[in-house]
Amino acid sequence: MTSGPRSDRGIRRSKSSADAGAGRTTSKAVACAVFLDREQVASLGRLLREIEQFFDACDDTVGDAADAHFGIAPSAESISAALSLHVDALDAALGTHETAALS
Repeated sequence: MTSGPRSDRGIRRSKSSADAGAGRTTSKAVACAVFLDREQVASLGRLLREIEQFFDACDDTVGDAADAHFGIAPSAESISAALSLHVDALDAALGTHETAALS
């Protein structure tokens, strides 16, 4: 476990990241470990899977709006693929398919 300040949301930060957040600017990125329980990870995965399915199912109008907003084309397909990879990684971390979308 990481020592240091703990917020009420289950996020633990190392002392250096707490110092960096105290108004000091630094050119280095500070690593911050986040600890979530199994249920929270599964819930996050289900949410991301639902968003992935939304982008998979969106029509051309939504796709075009997403392209314009994000400045890449085809953004809906790119976002869907990225979400799929991340949710698959969550599934692998859980050792199950708990993040499968509800039917």
